[in-house]
Amino acid sequence: MRKTCIILLFVCLIPVFSLAVDPLHPSPSYSSSIPAPEILLGYKLGSAFTPYDQLEKYFQALAASLPVCLKLEPYGKSVEGRTLYALVITSEKNLARLDAIRDAMKKLGDPRTTSPTEAAQIASSMPVVVWLSYNIHGNESNSSEAAMQVAYELAASEDGKVKEWLENAVIIIDPLENPDGRERVGAGHVVLFADNPTFRGHWDATARMLLNAIFFGHVVDPNVR
Repeated sequence: MRKTCIILLFVCLIPVFSLAVDPLHPSPSYSSSIPAPEILLGYKLGSAFTPYDQLEKYFQALAASLPVCLKLEPYGKSVEGRTLYALVITSEKNLARLDAIRDAMKKLGDPRTTSPTEAAQIASSMPVVVWLSYNIHGNESNSSEAAMQVAYELAASEDGKVKEWLENAVIIIDPLENPDGRERVGAGHVVLFADNPTFRGHWDATARMLLNAIFFGHVVDPNVR
């Protein structure tokens, strides 16, 4: 009886041990042609502050590694002249018809020119569009670190579930909405701008197509009141 209990306990623990993997790499396998953040940066995400130029370098390299599914689009400039980017991640089929998806989503968002029948047809034939924004506030520095990992997971994972997501969704990642604030916090300075073209650029970028969902990657710090 004791031997049976030990065997049963071991069998029950197998799933637990199989789940005890690196939380930054939850998929069972990844494409070797897609650069992982730690490979390009030289350190594991979360162990160091990643400055703007290195973030930019990573997203450029990521987009270049799989151009049939990834597209890095500059959409504006920050107050201090840093380029603002949005990374589109989806299936090869969806990326090839990205302009058509944008046009259809605009029609879906305007009931003045789109009939209910046409709207239903668009909704049934188009992928869902999801916008993920990171580092809205300058002191949310680990938010952009998370953006790199999310982008890598979506681009490189060979998990069938992730592939299914990309077949049914166009995911747009804004990895660094407030680069100037992030750099100042990284350097130990905090400056606020009242008239900020960074946020005007972000507004223009999100207005290019009707979004089905939008996510803002804030950081909750219990030490900040």
